[in-house]
Amino acid sequence: MRFKASLHILTEFWIFSRGADMITRDMIITDVINKHPETLPVFKKFKLDCYECQIADLETLEHGAGVHKVGIDELLEALNNVIA
Repeated sequence: MRFKASLHILTEFWIFSRGADMITRDMIITDVINKHPETLPVFKKFKLDCYECQIADLETLEHGAGVHKVGIDELLEALNNVIA
């Protein structure tokens, strides 16, 4: 549990240090896909078919990742690497 908390803090710091145009856990899934269509392969890699889901218009990345048992920190890192 301690490692997971440390990873979360490091991920948040990494996002903050890279600037305002980063993808964060509180963003709506559809907004991310519409703004950054190049992230679709990342969603597919994590087996998140969010582009087909009606709830993606209302759901945050963190909630969607949790529902599908995907690590949010790993997902954010992969998404942000694609848009960097």
